Amino acid sequence: MSVVVRERSSGRLQLFCKGADAAILPRLSRAFSESVEGQRIVADSKAAIDQYAMDGLRTLCVAVKPLEEEAFEEWLDVYEEAEKVAVDADDEMLGEAASFMEDNLELLGVTAIEDRLQENVEETISSLRRAGIQVWVLTGDKLETALNIARSCGLFGNDASTHQIDGLEDLRAVDAAVPYNLVLNPSAIDHLRQGQAEMVECVANCVAVLCYRMTPAGKSDVVKAVKKRLKGKTLAIGDGANDVPMIQTADVGVGITGLEGMQAAMASDFAVARFFYLRKLLLVHGHWSYYRIASAFLYFLYKNASWVFVVFWYQFFNDFSANTPLDPLFSMLYSIVYTSLQPVFHGIFDQDADEFVLGGHPELYKQGRRNKLYRNRDFFLNMADALWQSAVIFFIAYGVYNETASDYWAFSFQLCSGIYVVNSGHLLLITGSWTMPLMWMNIVFTVLYFGINFLYALFVSPRLEVGANPPVGTYIASMTDHNFWYVLLLTTVVALLPRTIAILMTNTIQPSDVFLEQEKRKAEIQQKMPPTVICGRPINFLRI
Repeated sequence: MSVVVRERSSGRLQLFCKGADAAILPRLSRAFSESVEGQRIVADSKAAIDQYAMDGLRTLCVAVKPLEEEAFEEWLDVYEEAEKVAVDADDEMLGEAASFMEDNLELLGVTAIEDRLQENVEETISSLRRAGIQVWVLTGDKLETALNIARSCGLFGNDASTHQIDGLEDLRAVDAAVPYNLVLNPSAIDHLRQGQAEMVECVANCVAVLCYRMTPAGKSDVVKAVKKRLKGKTLAIGDGANDVPMIQTADVGVGITGLEGMQAAMASDFAVARFFYLRKLLLVHGHWSYYRIASAFLYFLYKNASWVFVVFWYQFFNDFSANTPLDPLFSMLYSIVYTSLQPVFHGIFDQDADEFVLGGHPELYKQGRRNKLYRNRDFFLNMADALWQSAVIFFIAYGVYNETASDYWAFSFQLCSGIYVVNSGHLLLITGSWTMPLMWMNIVFTVLYFGINFLYALFVSPRLEVGANPPVGTYIASMTDHNFWYVLLLTTVVALLPRTIAILMTNTIQPSDVFLEQEKRKAEIQQKMPPTVICGRPINFLRI
């Protein structure tokens, strides 16, 4: 990074440039490098850089270059022309123009600053590793500084060996039988980008990776290489403008707001104030998001399939004439009113475990990484549920109403009510955590369903040119008939019995890790609660 300044008194132009020692030292002029004073400054600066790096400080070299007015004006014209045709800030023409000016420098010295880690960084990285996430640290610092940072943040622990990889020949020293960390320079990253099989395999099986001397474009290239060669889903988090390309390239970008500005946060998918908030973002909200999406999506498929299967069973009794046994009003309102918001609220508020369980046990995040909630088996089980429940709804109603004095519309209302109540009961069974919004949503929509049908039957009359099809008051007559409610209760119990038994058997014989940890949490809470006192005697209730 360079800036051109002009002295007010003399009008003299000078270019001041700062950057890493690997970038500045090769750009020093030959006259300066060969002079006695220049050699002394370079030697002292290198010694200071090494010492500062060992102390964990971030170092920069500062250099200067006197400019001639005429040469500067010529260069400025070239640079402005390159700006006009440049696509972005990393355009090759801009880089060439800047490199032309940033040459033949004279070293002034070095700077060192302490870039303190934020609080709880080590705990956060440890949690991510326990969750099965491979952590990469990409930094522009030199090797010594990068290693110091990696150790201080807990990236490299004592449980794994560390190997510095500069080329393919260094891979021979890596023992895949024991856990190991990798330290990669830009040339090693090039081998990964090119898809060298040995490099890809070595990187895929390591515990953590540290990449040093990375430019903003280089960080972006690393993310691209991981996505392409390792076939992984990537999350990039950073706090500075130099992290923007990396954040935008990753599948999920997270920006940290702070002293380095808002560029990273503005370019990201999520913005956090501290690095350790990433732990809750991933382990809690990430887990909930996957669970909710999978559960809500499967329920949407199930409820629509159960409605279709009821119509399917009816076709065997009407010579496949494509007539439907369901009231047209119910068919119109089923998806857009009766079952519209319940699965949405389920997908927003439901939890299979609370945040204390998920945050305290990072290993539970692996459930989502291994795709355990939405598999082919889960899809077919939900379709089997829909097939069974639709058969129960139709054939129980058919057995009760067939060859009786009840008319077609009473039979239709029984089917419609069975579909709605069984679907709602199914949603109750798969809900992991009952919250007030979910409870009220189901109560309100149950009242809404019967209320709409009551008003529908109350106001439909021949004056609306509906005539006697359906006859006025049929649904009201059904709702006031105790047989309607008996059939509805029987249908609901029989239809939901297999799903209920399956849930009980699974949670008893082969419970998931999430379920076990949540039950432990409930037991701990119950133990801390004071016992219920009845007639002066404490009573402890048994949890089932």
